Amino acid sequence: LVSDRVALVHEKKLNEGKFVGKSPIGYKFDEKKKIVIDPINAEKVKDVFEMWTKNKNYKEIHKKTRIPIPSIYDIIKNPTYIGYIRYTKKLRNNLGEIIKSEERIYKGNFPAIIDLKTFKKIKPEFKEPEEKS
Repeated sequence: LVSDRVALVHEKKLNEGKFVGKSPIGYKFDEKKKIVIDPINAEKVKDVFEMWTKNKNYKEIHKKTRIPIPSIYDIIKNPTYIGYIRYTKKLRNNLGEIIKSEERIYKGNFPAIIDLKTFKKIKPEFKEPEEKS
């Protein structure tokens, strides 16, 4: 099946630390389709984390950064900003319905925007994936 081949390609890319999907706010794809930091929006992402750790509410953060409110919540939960890739693998039945989904975290081969200490202030339960040998 095509979906099986796509899943295998995604798995290979993720294991190589390559990003799959569209780039999150603060990153962009360069001409070689490698994910790199987008300097202007990366500063906005840093502001989101800084303001959130200082107990600023989402309205204040939105007012300063102009990032949509739902995106603010996505940003503060997304390990991409510390150099990891969050990927949800979906298992479907032959009707295409999702019967199981599993979230996995992969080490990315792109620069982090936020340090792990800052990220863990917001998501203390985050655990780095074990290195594959």
